[in-house]
Amino acid sequence: NNKKLLCYCLDLAPASGEDVAGKLSFFFTLYRKFSQWAYTNCDRIAVTSRGFIDYLHNVHGIPKTKMAYLPQHASDALLYADLEKTRADDVPDFLFAGNIGFGARLDFVIEAAYLLKEEGLIFRINIVGNGSDKPRLIDLVKEKKLEEYVIFHDPVPMNEMDKVYKTSDALIVTLRKGQITVPSKVQAYMATGKPIFGAMDGSGQELIREAKCGECCNAEDVRGIAGMLREFIKNPKKYEEYGKNGRIYFSRCFTLKTYCDELEKLLSETMCQESKK
Repeated sequence: NNKKLLCYCLDLAPASGEDVAGKLSFFFTLYRKFSQWAYTNCDRIAVTSRGFIDYLHNVHGIPKTKMAYLPQHASDALLYADLEKTRADDVPDFLFAGNIGFGARLDFVIEAAYLLKEEGLIFRINIVGNGSDKPRLIDLVKEKKLEEYVIFHDPVPMNEMDKVYKTSDALIVTLRKGQITVPSKVQAYMATGKPIFGAMDGSGQELIREAKCGECCNAEDVRGIAGMLREFIKNPKKYEEYGKNGRIYFSRCFTLKTYCDELEKLLSETMCQESKK
């Protein structure tokens, strides 16, 4: 038929299946062939991370002209909220909020916390959420005797997250090595006006640097994470502009209106182009 097909790519195939299937398995071979077939038969592909464009081009041979960058949006409910910290004490509070899965590699954050504790620094890292890796991480915190430094909390509904952000000075986002996705929490974090510390490779790191809303090191870099947190603990005023920059960047790139305008434009272009056949 003559219907046009626009694919919105939130994650990468077959890369997203490597951990489960293994690169050499029969299932992975079929998964890769199906992925290539699916991508090839799209008229346009929108991606949430700029790094996806190189991946799809290099792995599946998709022409770069067929792809467009369309980042996810986030709610602007926090954009103009007063989220100035309300804790009574002056202990620096870092926050990680979201899925606590293996892919987040929060064990490296815990290892970094251990280094900072050994230096005699005072701080808290609050981890809010649930996930498959949470029991292992809780055990690791106990093993390192970090219960006063790394504190786990139950998930909080999205409409109550403002209360959580108000107890935080800075935000943490992490991924496992080699991931080129941009976690959707980065957009939400920017809306809070808090500085962001990321341990990620690829597009996530590039986004934080481009927005000038925080600092980044490579994924799974314990000393890199410790270095970022150490500098904030010792000199928090240095990072005040980062939070403001995050909100400015969010307002320009990640609101629902911006997303819908770009999506409408992309759909129009897809409908008007010649068929992929």
